[in-house]
Amino acid sequence: MKKMVVVKKDAMLDTKLPSVAEIFQVYVDIEELKPKEWAEVVGELVQTLIGMSTSTEDYPSIEAYERHLATRASMLNDLVKSWKVLSTPAIYNITTPPPDRELADGFWFPTFNEFVINKFAKSNDFSAAFSSVFPRYHFNQLGAPVAALTIATYVLLQDRVRSNANARRSTARFMSNVAYLIARVEITDDALQNLFSKTFPGLKDYIMSEWPEVKAQLKDMAETGGESRIHNRSSNSYTSTSKNLKGNLSPLAHRVTQAYYARNLGEVDRVWEETVGLEKNLSQERIALLRENVDLINSFVNVYMASNHPGKALAAWNVLKKIGLRPDLKTWNAMLDGCKKARNVNGIKNIWAKLVGAGIKLDIPIWTTRVSGLVESGDIEGGLQALEEMATLWKQSLKDQKKHAVQPTIEPVNAALAGLTRHKRTQAVERLLGWANRQGLKPDIFTFNTILRPMIREERREDVQRLFAMMNKQGVRADAATFTIVLDAALTRIELSSSSLLKDFEEAQKEAVAHVLSQMEAVGLETNLYTYGKMIYLLLQSGGDRAQEAIKAVLGHLWENGHELSPHIYTMLAEHYFARRPPDLASVDALLRRQGLLQRQVSGDSSTSTHNSDGSNNDGDDSSASAAATGRDLPEMDRVFHDRVVKGYALAADDPGSALDLFYRLSAAGYLVTLGTQVELLRALLRHGRWDDARALVDHTKKRFKLDGDGATTGDLFAGDENASFSNHGFWTIAEVNGLL
Repeated sequence: MKKMVVVKKDAMLDTKLPSVAEIFQVYVDIEELKPKEWAEVVGELVQTLIGMSTSTEDYPSIEAYERHLATRASMLNDLVKSWKVLSTPAIYNITTPPPDRELADGFWFPTFNEFVINKFAKSNDFSAAFSSVFPRYHFNQLGAPVAALTIATYVLLQDRVRSNANARRSTARFMSNVAYLIARVEITDDALQNLFSKTFPGLKDYIMSEWPEVKAQLKDMAETGGESRIHNRSSNSYTSTSKNLKGNLSPLAHRVTQAYYARNLGEVDRVWEETVGLEKNLSQERIALLRENVDLINSFVNVYMASNHPGKALAAWNVLKKIGLRPDLKTWNAMLDGCKKARNVNGIKNIWAKLVGAGIKLDIPIWTTRVSGLVESGDIEGGLQALEEMATLWKQSLKDQKKHAVQPTIEPVNAALAGLTRHKRTQAVERLLGWANRQGLKPDIFTFNTILRPMIREERREDVQRLFAMMNKQGVRADAATFTIVLDAALTRIELSSSSLLKDFEEAQKEAVAHVLSQMEAVGLETNLYTYGKMIYLLLQSGGDRAQEAIKAVLGHLWENGHELSPHIYTMLAEHYFARRPPDLASVDALLRRQGLLQRQVSGDSSTSTHNSDGSNNDGDDSSASAAATGRDLPEMDRVFHDRVVKGYALAADDPGSALDLFYRLSAAGYLVTLGTQVELLRALLRHGRWDDARALVDHTKKRFKLDGDGATTGDLFAGDENASFSNHGFWTIAEVNGLL
């Protein structure tokens, strides 16, 4: 990955490389994102954007200028997504942010701590002020480079010549927060110039030339109340939110948990004030609301305990008494789990003693939390003794009906097993498994997967084979995790030492896949569609273009066993084939042919074939008419797959005929292809001089996406599209420039 970062930094305009956001999303996924490294690459992205000429005279043709606009729009989008990657806590995926107002635009930008902001405003320290609102990172991790890029991004997106409406719209919340920070800290011209001289000297002249206008805009915002609106959102949020609280508060419980993972205890406190409040006496309305949302109180107990704030956890605990409820096992479990997260052994022991003293009947989840908490916190013997205690109490209850106990299950054993494995306590693992066997506790798939990991890592092949045989004998079916563990380890051990050994590498991957599959089959373990998908994903991740033979082996095995690919796997493979250099259109064709989606011209000059706006041909070729007749029988696939394939053909094929025919075939079947994809198809048609087809495409789109007999609306066209404005889309700009409207 480091090589990819270096290559991307030196070739920002190379569309064959992954985007900056995609590269650093990988770092987030493996928890290796370093803000300073991020800043170096994003700084280069910003400098490239600012260095682009904005004059049409610098481009040889309208087409060249259009390509420039498309490239710039793509890079601006990459810049926006790169900020989302940096700002969003690792537990989130930027494409699917949780339903939390703090992540409404894909950015995690928590409500400001006014005390901290005031502190840094007095010293005019913008870098420190900005760092204070990124709770995911330690204060020193961000520093001047990221702070400088914040200002540079703000200035660039405010620049109407170099930016666009899409970028400004998608960053509205981020921009308003940055504007508030800049206005509050009141960074001076000298400080600003010094900041960029030390971080990104190539940006200094541009920033300083735009700064007077930026300051004027900020002044106007303050005078018209823009700044105060931002301020009020933070300082008055408790009052406004608490007045509107009603019904199900589970989203707030989710918000508390996510704030904990983002290390933002201030946000937890804010939710506490919004829901419980600071008053000693609760209103009857508030009591009724909290009684219906005990899970929220449990979340406070858990998070405050996990954050080493037992006093606040106790305050949350006491709220239950205020609203007329008693702590149940879920509340006790939340307290225990908080101690586990804090690695607080004494806390676990003390709380357990109080729980037992309260005379509450215990269940498996509470025992599991106790056992795993002790083991994870380093008290391994204590965890094993807790298991023994659970078994003893159960046996005593069988003899004395007055005693209540829960029958032991494999779950607490698995919890201990996972901790022992992480601590590499092999002997303790064997001892625990022996104990479980004597208690008559049968292992499940989680048990086997936990044991399997170290065996695979240490290449204990005979032990692995015996473990698989044991699984088969006990009727435990392998799951996706089992296959992933085995295949991931097998592929990791295969290294490509030089390009001359590419064939050996491919053969080794193919053999690894075959070996894993045969291993599973030999002991009667079956694969399913999900595990096949996992295997294909691993192959693409580990080998890319070098994994072709191994992927073919997986696909062959999959089809031989009567399985069919899911839309997700089809999309994954199609994107991979299109991304190859040169694009592997034959493999894409094979995928489409298997799905009955392929209708390619096999004879004649495709460049002379044109379509009317209804999709019919002008030259008598009935391929589109056939599509219309049979379109309703097309296999059920998802919108993403269709879009990627049409767009892939438009960008990769020597002739856009394949993309155009597939587009009309899908359209006849009732599928909607987004304008983002259609614009690439339109460009391809114009590049190849297919003016009649281009005009027919534009006419077709105008008719198709006005409210028609099928009930399609312009809103459907933009599902998954960045630009949510039908009439302002670049598709129409290109059509108008080329006289197609």
